[in-house]
Amino acid sequence: LNCAAQTEARHVIAKIAQCCSLFSSPDGRVYRPRECERLVLYFKNLNLPKPDMYDTCMLIAFLQQLVTFGGFYDANLEFLRVERVQIVASMNPATTFGRHPLSTRFTATVRIYCLDYPDSQELLSIYDKLLEIAFNKAVAEGPGQEVALNLANFVKPSDRAKLAETLVAVYEKIKATFIVDDARHYLFTPRDISAWVQNLSRYDLAHENLLEVVAYEGTRLFRDRMVDTESEGKLDSILCGILRTRLNYVPRVDDVYFTTLNSASIGNKRQGLRGTLENGDGVGSSPLLVRVGATELSSHLQKGLEYYERENSALNMLLFTEILDHISRVDRVISNPGGNLLLIGQSGVGRRTAVKLVSHMHGYGFFNPSMLRAPDEDATRHFKSELKPAMHSVAVDGNDAVLYVEDHHFCCDTVLEIIDSLLSSCEVPGLFSNEELETMFSLFREAMMDEGTSLTPYEFLVSRVRKHLHVCVAMNPTSTNFAVHGESNPALFTECTILWMGKWCRSSMKAVPTMIDGIQQLLWEQINSSDDGVTYAQEYKTVESKRQNGGPNEDDSKTRIEGKRSHNATHTRTRGKTALLDEQLLEAIVTIHESSDGASPREFVLLLENWKMLNNQMRGDILTKLKHLDAGLEKLKEASSTVDSLSSNAEGEQAKLQEAQRGADIAMDMITKTLSEATSRRAEVRELQTEIRDKEENTINRQGKIKQELSSIQPVLETAKAAVGQIKAEHLNEIRSLKMPPEPIADVLSAVLKLLGISDVSWSSMKKFLGNRGVKDEILNYDARRIGGEMRKDVARLLKQKASSFDQATITRVSVAAAPLAAWVKANIRYSVVLEKIKPLENELSQAEDSLSKCNLRLKRCEEEISTIDDRVAGLKADFGDRTREAEKLRARLMMAESTLDKAQNLLGKLSGEQARWKTQVKDLQLELASLPRRLLLAAGFLTYLSRCPEDARLRATQAWQHIVDVVDFSFIGLLGTESQLLA
Repeated sequence: LNCAAQTEARHVIAKIAQCCSLFSSPDGRVYRPRECERLVLYFKNLNLPKPDMYDTCMLIAFLQQLVTFGGFYDANLEFLRVERVQIVASMNPATTFGRHPLSTRFTATVRIYCLDYPDSQELLSIYDKLLEIAFNKAVAEGPGQEVALNLANFVKPSDRAKLAETLVAVYEKIKATFIVDDARHYLFTPRDISAWVQNLSRYDLAHENLLEVVAYEGTRLFRDRMVDTESEGKLDSILCGILRTRLNYVPRVDDVYFTTLNSASIGNKRQGLRGTLENGDGVGSSPLLVRVGATELSSHLQKGLEYYERENSALNMLLFTEILDHISRVDRVISNPGGNLLLIGQSGVGRRTAVKLVSHMHGYGFFNPSMLRAPDEDATRHFKSELKPAMHSVAVDGNDAVLYVEDHHFCCDTVLEIIDSLLSSCEVPGLFSNEELETMFSLFREAMMDEGTSLTPYEFLVSRVRKHLHVCVAMNPTSTNFAVHGESNPALFTECTILWMGKWCRSSMKAVPTMIDGIQQLLWEQINSSDDGVTYAQEYKTVESKRQNGGPNEDDSKTRIEGKRSHNATHTRTRGKTALLDEQLLEAIVTIHESSDGASPREFVLLLENWKMLNNQMRGDILTKLKHLDAGLEKLKEASSTVDSLSSNAEGEQAKLQEAQRGADIAMDMITKTLSEATSRRAEVRELQTEIRDKEENTINRQGKIKQELSSIQPVLETAKAAVGQIKAEHLNEIRSLKMPPEPIADVLSAVLKLLGISDVSWSSMKKFLGNRGVKDEILNYDARRIGGEMRKDVARLLKQKASSFDQATITRVSVAAAPLAAWVKANIRYSVVLEKIKPLENELSQAEDSLSKCNLRLKRCEEEISTIDDRVAGLKADFGDRTREAEKLRARLMMAESTLDKAQNLLGKLSGEQARWKTQVKDLQLELASLPRRLLLAAGFLTYLSRCPEDARLRATQAWQHIVDVVDFSFIGLLGTESQLLA
């Protein structure tokens, strides 16, 4: 039975009832051991139970009664004897807080034995033997040849003894250097050396350097308890100095991790390689710790984190170097069967998230009991009800589980005593009733048979709890109850591996802001990479430098710059931009946190979250204002462009109007010119028409005279032609048949031939003439105008000389055919004379007709020209009308454009002052945006650290922070307050 401050007699009675059976005897009922002959009831830390107000301890008085009278009274006042039960107790001296002196009445009834720690020589003998056992088992159960080869330097007794001597020397030096007066958990005992030796089997001794494994394990056992950097440095000096002096080895364990997570199947129970050394409680073998680098470990943890957040909830975990250290140390403990943890650190340092992640990656259940704000008895009952599922899972199902408890669970001392008992004996007296225990026993009896264990069901339950339940206790060292809880519950220090997680180091705190989305943008400035590019941040720097140097600044309130940018900033080149990490601002964040006494890492994260939240809010407001102002300026710019466009359009319309007017003028000139030409043509036509009428009259007169002259001879000629036409062919043939024609016929035919232009007037020629087929047609178609003067004279002479031959009666008698020919000759001669007479008239008529024809042709041409001119005039009039209408339209549009332009120019003139004011506001807002991160950092610090402080402390802190951040005239209310709040 592991005693605690609240251990009472009822716990002893419950344990006796659990391990003994009640029998009846002649002297009354008696408790005897159930499954054994004798029972040892062992009380550990007997001097922890707290005395009452009368300085009497109920537990000691009850034990004194058991020893003196051999029994006790039950609730019914029946005396129950206890037989074959021996009482053995152990305790530390009652010199520390929480331990109380035992009653001398009790100590007088028991035998007292004082057992001290072994001396150095005894320790050397013990651990030399333990090292021999450990090495032999490593060779026997591992890859023997490789392990033996790797451990060859330490198989010899002298070398092994030197290693044991080194371990003991380190232990004694550490124990002498770090004492409980410095820190309550600086309690070093030989069990630390035992754990050191025992844990060597958890490493791959076939491939790892044994001395490096010894150095790493020693670092984990002792260095993980150190409370500050100075203590860590001292311990490193002790470990390195002794290893270098005694073994000539300088350890190098920086950035080296030995972990089981590399072989873990995320979310499932690992089936990786197992170690070979069982601990003293027989809780089973441990998985091998394998060497991994920081990058590989971070990658694997990132994958495990993604799986956890996918299946559960977001952890919001940042994997920087210190968190990797925490996770690897947590894994080293809880991956070991029966491994328990005491995590000492401030809230927010990453204790819970590290345990959650490692538990999930190993496939362990994670139990974090809820707490009930109630009286102690109800809170204890609730905690036990929350504890039962975890105990049932590990005891019945054989599943590994992590029970995570922290300060807020210890609202009453009883809860901490339950944890102390669970750590010490892996049981909680009275947690399960007898019926519940019997039910649990029935569930795992088959498992007991499969394992072939000789343990009782209750012992098997305890062994499973010891093996599979990993208790992780998280405590805050700044709590006033930390020392009290530790001293009154020693199992926290003796049964747990202690990991000190006090607070993050500076390098970790400087790494955290650069890993949080939203904070990165506040720390990295984007500046144009061009040589002449000047950013607002640079402008702020210039303005603030002038301001701090007392230089003139007309707009101090508007162009205030918070922060000189460090010249040692980290540079990163990206797509035409240079990214500058503001190292000074990063340093200021850490300094603000460190300046707040007792500030926890959780508050540091809260500071960053508040900074991000305030920046998102206020930056959004400023960006909204900038958006509105930019939109207004853009509209003004568009309006200016519109005015320029209107002015350009007006000029274009003016040019078009002038061009249209010129076209209309040209069209009018052409119309005028064309109309003038048409007028002249019409006058000419009138003259021609008059002339033509005159000439037509003259021609008609001459034609009348000619017709009058021809009217007397024309009928004669026509009669002659008609008579010729009546000549029959046989009459002509009759003439041709004559050998020699009569003289009248010869004269007539001679005259005919001469008129026809035939000079040969022989009879053969005459016969040939008469033999022509178309002789009559030739005669009938003869034109008397062919008769020239000589021909007429010649024929007239013939007519005169041979007048009788041409006499109608004479020639008729001679030849019927020749008579018409004679008449035709005489008619043609007479006609020719008339034609000769009227020839001047005909010439005049011909000239008159030619002149008339020319006049008609000219008249026709003039009329055509007039028609063409009329068509051209109509086209010109239409074109002139179109151009005139277009000019009117252009004139109307020009007037409208000029009116609009005048209004727009008038409006722009009125808005020019507004535009300048808006530009000034935009510049001021951009300057404010550049200074916003530093101002909001102060506001976030105020919210995080100063909300609980009085006004004078707030004033001192903000003044100091302004100097750190290089901000002047900071006002929390002025920065975050609204106008209505400031005016109220």
